[in-house]
Amino acid sequence: MATSDTTAARPARRTRTAPKDKRFWCLWSGQTAGLLGDQMVPVALAAWIVQSPHQHASALGLVLAGRALALALFVPLGGVVADRYPRARVMMVCDLIRFLGVGGLVLVPTDTPAAALAALTFVLGAGEAFFRPAFRALVPSLVEPDRLPWANSMTSIASTSSALAGPALGGLLVATATYRAALTLDLVTFALSTATLLVLGSGRTAAGASRAPVLHQAREGVRVVVERRWVLTVLLLDIAHVLLAVAPWLVLLPTISVREFGPRGYGLLLGAFALGGLAGGLAAMRHRPRRPGLAALGAQALFVGPLLTLLTPGIGLPWLLVVYAVAGAGSEYNTVLWTGALQRAYPDRLLGRVMALSSLASTVLMPVGLALTAVVAAVTGPTALLVAGAVVIAATTLLALPVPGVTRFADPDTTPCTPTGAP
Repeated sequence: MATSDTTAARPARRTRTAPKDKRFWCLWSGQTAGLLGDQMVPVALAAWIVQSPHQHASALGLVLAGRALALALFVPLGGVVADRYPRARVMMVCDLIRFLGVGGLVLVPTDTPAAALAALTFVLGAGEAFFRPAFRALVPSLVEPDRLPWANSMTSIASTSSALAGPALGGLLVATATYRAALTLDLVTFALSTATLLVLGSGRTAAGASRAPVLHQAREGVRVVVERRWVLTVLLLDIAHVLLAVAPWLVLLPTISVREFGPRGYGLLLGAFALGGLAGGLAAMRHRPRRPGLAALGAQALFVGPLLTLLTPGIGLPWLLVVYAVAGAGSEYNTVLWTGALQRAYPDRLLGRVMALSSLASTVLMPVGLALTAVVAAVTGPTALLVAGAVVIAATTLLALPVPGVTRFADPDTTPCTPTGAP
């Protein structure tokens, strides 16, 4: 592990990085508000559709699928746009698009057909698809290199905290007011996000940005990822895990946990996973492993625990909560180290496309995995799926480690960067 800065050196480094830190805090505050609002939308939509006499319960799947489809379709293009234009300006436009999508949901009548609601969530997802790579690619330009792990950890903490607080706040607003109140508050968070971006300024385009044809730039993004075998290996690992482990877990967890522990137990397990993620983000802020790839993939493999414990819920809810918290910490720790590795490995002009492909790897086959789980579980039962998911995680992780560069998250002929800066 890299050694820490001396106490005497810290004040000077803080003074030197203060101006950039202020710009990051400006961005972070607005995006934290936006993330909180985003987490309220599914709760509001679920309450609207389930309680409406005009909607069938199955309509919720169609409405939520609109957002997922837009993400899968537009994230790659979003990466190209983030590398062609000033990223803060791209994010402002995305906030406007998402504002229009949520605004439409606020204004339409309660008996609006599910297909029309899905079209509005599609607009919401499209804005998010362009926003994500621009945001991830912008962060490195707002902090000094030795502060990048800290900035990524703070971003992770914001995401995890919003995942905890957003649904709770959305549920409270739905219970005490209406679903429109939750959606309206989401509109306010988009306004706050845009305000912080206006303070930040539109900024510049990425260093060395090209205005080559869009398809050419998209192909270039794919090429630079494929050329780095360690990056391609980890992305393929993510695709396999999402399709064969995460998707089955998302489908089977509510079924098994509600049966064994009731709805409260299901909520506690999700909360434990999210709280663990908060701890994982904090750990990544301080811990600088010499082999970040080995540490990250090892932490990610802890997800085997939630899969296998669903086979033995009789061990009791307290033990399950511990397992889920540990797995959540490992998942978020992996995310922070992986994001930092990509930000260091690629030049600024490629970051948007690389981040977009990374995001795509973790989302593109999720709908397929969810659909297949329902079909396969009906034939084989949940046990086979859960065991298979655990085996896939363990086996693919072990197979990935010998690939040159994977254990260090760096090219084999370079020395990995392990910044020692602390907040």
